[in-house]
Amino acid sequence: MSPGVPCDCCESGAHAVAANPPGLPAIRYRAGEHGTFLQRMREAAARRGELRSLDVRAPGDWSAALLDAWATSLDVLTFYQERIANEGYLRTATEERSVLDLARTIGYEPRPGAAAATLVAFEMETTPGAPDRVTLEAGLKIQSTPGPGEKAQLFETVEEIEARPAWNAIPVRTSQAIVPSPDAETIYLAGLGVDVKAGDVLLIVGEPFEDSSSTAWNLHRVARVIPDQERAITKVELGASIVAGNSSVAPAAARVFALRVRAAPFGAAAPSYETILDSFKEAIANAGKAPAEILAFENKGASSGDKWPTFAVVAPGTTRSVDLNALYPSVGPGGWVVVAAGTAAVLSTAESVEEIARSDYGIAARVTRLALADGDLDPFDDLVRTTSVYAQSEELTIAATPVTDAVEGDTLTLAARVEGIEPGRTVVVTGTAPGDDSPLAEARAVKTVTPGASESVLVLTAALANTYDPATVRVRANVARATHGETKRELLGGGDASKTFQTFELRGSPLTYLASAESGGATSTLEVRVDDIAWEERPFLNEAGPDDRAYQVRIDAEGTVRIRFGDGEFGARLPTRRQNVAATYRTGLGTSGNLAAGSLDTPLTRPLGLKAATNPLPATGGADPEKRDETRRNAPLAVLALDRVVSLLDFEGYARAFTGITKAGAAWVWDGHAQTVVLTVSGTGGEPPAEVVRTNLASSIRDRSDLRLPFVVLGHEPRTFELRAAIVVEAGHRFEDVRARVEAALRSAYGFDARDPARPVTESGVVAVVQREPGVVGVRLERLAFTGQDAPPTGVLGASPARFDGGLRAAELLTIDPAATAIQVTEVTA
Repeated sequence: MSPGVPCDCCESGAHAVAANPPGLPAIRYRAGEHGTFLQRMREAAARRGELRSLDVRAPGDWSAALLDAWATSLDVLTFYQERIANEGYLRTATEERSVLDLARTIGYEPRPGAAAATLVAFEMETTPGAPDRVTLEAGLKIQSTPGPGEKAQLFETVEEIEARPAWNAIPVRTSQAIVPSPDAETIYLAGLGVDVKAGDVLLIVGEPFEDSSSTAWNLHRVARVIPDQERAITKVELGASIVAGNSSVAPAAARVFALRVRAAPFGAAAPSYETILDSFKEAIANAGKAPAEILAFENKGASSGDKWPTFAVVAPGTTRSVDLNALYPSVGPGGWVVVAAGTAAVLSTAESVEEIARSDYGIAARVTRLALADGDLDPFDDLVRTTSVYAQSEELTIAATPVTDAVEGDTLTLAARVEGIEPGRTVVVTGTAPGDDSPLAEARAVKTVTPGASESVLVLTAALANTYDPATVRVRANVARATHGETKRELLGGGDASKTFQTFELRGSPLTYLASAESGGATSTLEVRVDDIAWEERPFLNEAGPDDRAYQVRIDAEGTVRIRFGDGEFGARLPTRRQNVAATYRTGLGTSGNLAAGSLDTPLTRPLGLKAATNPLPATGGADPEKRDETRRNAPLAVLALDRVVSLLDFEGYARAFTGITKAGAAWVWDGHAQTVVLTVSGTGGEPPAEVVRTNLASSIRDRSDLRLPFVVLGHEPRTFELRAAIVVEAGHRFEDVRARVEAALRSAYGFDARDPARPVTESGVVAVVQREPGVVGVRLERLAFTGQDAPPTGVLGASPARFDGGLRAAELLTIDPAATAIQVTEVTA
């Protein structure tokens, strides 16, 4: 176009800029496209007199080709012009570098991620000759065994500990030496081959054992015998007492005896005195007796009824002997003897045992005579037929009573004497719940350890969260903290004082950051030394003075780490010297380090005495570097909060920009005493954040908020829902393809990434998601309900906000159930 000639392109609107209402995902900035530009150039040519005859439209014509070429050039130019315009705004930028540079213009540095952390329990050698204590220095390497499709992950310990073989896995007390009381209902005997069965008679007798002066004893009949194969003991359940001495007295010591013989006194089976002939009575009465004795005998016998004259348990001519009703060769002197009838009972020992021939009460037999060491038998004179004599005692070994009470609380009684565990040491308690084989583990700090003669009492700083079966509990005290990553030492190069802002790159990546309570939630492991002097990392060099030994770290979109030094005005320049800049750092971070318990099992560093290592608890807290869309969302929030937390929006924004947190919602809740801010947060992968992340976040907020402002940080309460929908498929579309698209759309719209705490799910929202998919003509939602529950009549699934319900509770995060059957899509005809 010649100078001074007015432009007529405006008439066709060739330079008009499209309108852009707020909230669009992309800016419309193009003045036109290939077809538009070509058409406008042809129209402009037709309006010029000198070009009016140019009416050739064949593509092969050189003039038409020239216009087409210019239209193509303009199309490309305006395409990239639009792309550049989009890359200039945080909302519409698509390139990682564009978002990164835009965030840095407002002082926001994307979160670098964080390394997972766990506790490693070491097992020390117990073989003869192994050291009884070893100092395990920080930096010990332990590697995981990868599963299918996984990579081995390396962890390093970050603290030095003393380890001892005795601390490998300390069991808690599972049995207790209890003196059985005479009226015990259950006793435990050592061994499995105990010759005791139901119906046998057991004597429990307390001290002293030398004679029958014990004031605490009891005689029981065995009700049930239960062998315990695992403990190699026998449980004996006792029935009601047969007879008892003073069983209410608890002895200092007791012994248990099986009384193998139960006998009756001689004469217990004699015929009734009333049934025999009078002549026989007279012969018995007059045999070898003086007249006066005969008269007394007759007077006595006249009213004796069933009882024979001189009918007594005490053997004739003795004071403490008992004649048994038969020969019992197994009964010997020295053993315990119990004579009992009704409520009368005597405990004694057998002073002597002999075989005699006795003829009395109309019977004659060879019998065993027991002479008792002591005891008064007079109360049994009238009880010959009901008296029982228990003898032939055999001592049974009492076993320790199993401890069946669950292990809980903050106090544990260890099964061994343990010394040297200092207060503050971290221990890991492992085991299973009663009646459940699922493994449990938790870490606690030691408050005190009190050694005893054969056991120790361990007191923890906080009560156990779980309840354990005592037989499975082990206390692991050879425990050290470890984090994801491997230490590297690298010479970066030499300084040059003639250069400003001298920059070096680390060869290893990704640079490890550890979770912390600092702003952003992560601390770098990088240490830079110049001439062996440590320099300090600064977020911005313009904050450094000319003599400050400072450097700045920048990580680009590809993960390359660059270290930048000052120019002599903003930070000191590097001194000129060869290979005088060195770095020590660790590489490795992200969610790949969030390993399950027991995954770390290969020690790569093996000091003397180390046998094995593992992580009894999962590794948690690993977070990936911030992605583009997360940076787009979080950068403005950081500017709003300005590193201080006052309002609810500040709580949410500060939490979302914290490493390890992906979602946050804050609400005021009345806790019964005051209004409290309940900050509900979510971690990576749809799970509530690790405890260490929540603790660090709470500490960081406390440093940046009003100390009088009460708040709590809680992980979200997950809740899921399921649905069933019937769809009408457009002609020409296959139902299987449409169904797959619908399910994918629903999982995307109601998956963790798209949801926020306390956000409900509505029928209309679900229908809108389904209806938008190509091939769907109509949809009928037949079921929308929480997983495993009935559908509510309102058609709305509410997600509870933060609330007080017996305590402060976090908001619910409602997502689609991950189960394959949670979404059911069927086809119906219109």
